[in-house]
Amino acid sequence: MTQPDTELPWNRRFRGWLRRNWLLDTAWRLTVFIVGATLICVGALLLILPGPGWAMIAVGLVVLASEYVWAQRLLHPLRKRLAQAKQKASQPQYRTQVRVVSASLVVLAGVAVGAYVLRYGFTLDGVRGLWPL
Repeated sequence: MTQPDTELPWNRRFRGWLRRNWLLDTAWRLTVFIVGATLICVGALLLILPGPGWAMIAVGLVVLASEYVWAQRLLHPLRKRLAQAKQKASQPQYRTQVRVVSASLVVLAGVAVGAYVLRYGFTLDGVRGLWPL
């Protein structure tokens, strides 16, 4: 049995109002498609450039999944993997391993910076040949 319009949340009432008019419905779906496709394209660019590319692609899929069933189907495996990652991250043994590896990387980076400072001091002499200045 369906709920009366007054008991629905405001966003569903708004979307129902838009669906009654074909022009508004088409404009809404087109806007959602443009925003979602733009987010996915920016995410694809951020896979090459520095930035959160996969997160941006996921957000674009979430936007598209609000209107399109095909995007919901694409998003389903992603949600499944995120649930598995959440379960794995909540295990104490895994958290300990992540902490040990992170601490090791921080110590390794500190040793590398210390060795560089001991060898070259606070100058860029050691990296002059790596990029044109």
